[in-house]
Amino acid sequence: MFFKNTLTLFAVAMMAIGTTGFAQDSITPLIGLVTGDDENCGKDAAKKAGCDPRDNSWLHPKLEAAKNSVKVGFGVRTSFRGNESEGVDSAGTFGGRVRDFQLDNARIFLSGNMGEKISAYLHTDINNAQGFGGDDGLGDGVRILDAAIDYQITDDVTVKMGRFLPPTDRSNLSGPFFINNYTFPWVQFTNGYYDVFQGRDDGVAFYGERGEDVQLKWSLALMEGYDNAPGDDNLWMVGRVVMNFLDREEGYFNSSTYYGEKDIAALGFTFSNQDDAHGAGLDYTAWSFDALLETTLDSGGVATIEAAYYDRDHDNAVGGGVNAGQQGEGYFILGSYLMADSISIGDIEGRLQPSIRFQSTDGDIRVGGNMDRSVDYSLNYIIHGHSARVSLVFQDINYVGGFDDQNLILGGQIRF
Repeated sequence: MFFKNTLTLFAVAMMAIGTTGFAQDSITPLIGLVTGDDENCGKDAAKKAGCDPRDNSWLHPKLEAAKNSVKVGFGVRTSFRGNESEGVDSAGTFGGRVRDFQLDNARIFLSGNMGEKISAYLHTDINNAQGFGGDDGLGDGVRILDAAIDYQITDDVTVKMGRFLPPTDRSNLSGPFFINNYTFPWVQFTNGYYDVFQGRDDGVAFYGERGEDVQLKWSLALMEGYDNAPGDDNLWMVGRVVMNFLDREEGYFNSSTYYGEKDIAALGFTFSNQDDAHGAGLDYTAWSFDALLETTLDSGGVATIEAAYYDRDHDNAVGGGVNAGQQGEGYFILGSYLMADSISIGDIEGRLQPSIRFQSTDGDIRVGGNMDRSVDYSLNYIIHGHSARVSLVFQDINYVGGFDDQNLILGGQIRF
């Protein structure tokens, strides 16, 4: 009854919501304004005479030309969340219902270029974005998300310094705005990598790409990592390679779906290690595989399959804090289909994209209250790609200790 009433209530809201979001690698000129021009083949290109079925101009609303090298962007992700618990929940109570409106992200983005070889960017976000990072006494205060400088020292090698996303896996390098689901995969941070805040850490990275028919993207980073053991302070090393067999993915970042703008067949591998991360002889080691297959069909629809596998080892230093129950392995697999035909909700036009994602983890030490496995059923309304979309998600989550959660999420994002 709870979910029936909630779905009824928010069916209307979904028709009217002005969605919200932003990402680390997309910016808007300081004086640029979205002009909302749909004078092209539009979202139904495959059905219109004289239109290319692969016309993706609808993903990118027009922007006026920039007249300043300094650029600014912003984005918001916001959601309604309904929860029903069965058995003992993470707070130690029995069952119950929770209904919340939540501000997931509120980012400000600044970037600039100094000539063609030097650039920098600065991102901020709310302190408790996506429920991570804790309150720290700051409430909804703003904190530094990214602050990095890029030096392109040759055509093939660029150096990045500051606070940024280490080159760990596809999900981390996509971020919450460029993944193919409204919620970030929890197996990534349960069986994934160390971070300061939302996947970031301080350090330096070298990255580049080679190859013509097959693109080989590579990156190698030295980061702060864990710094909680007395004695020698060792750095965290992260290395990643990605092979793209179809279209190329330019730059340091990536997306987990391109909505048909690219055909992708990519395989990625990451290895990371920090000696004595938790004390003498207690090293931190993690590695992962990830794959993305995305193709545009003759109908104009876009089929996507994404998968990732993670393995994390703390040398059994899994006592408390961030390490509790995180040693082990986990994986997720996602399938989605972006429909070729658009539908209108009022004056807004977009395409529907149903998807399903399964996640599972197998910790070496089973800690009660940690997520065990989950299934996400999503229906996305794609208005302008990652720039504007609305998502309706139903989650069925099983926890270690024998209790379940069912979550209903209605979320939106927009970015400029």
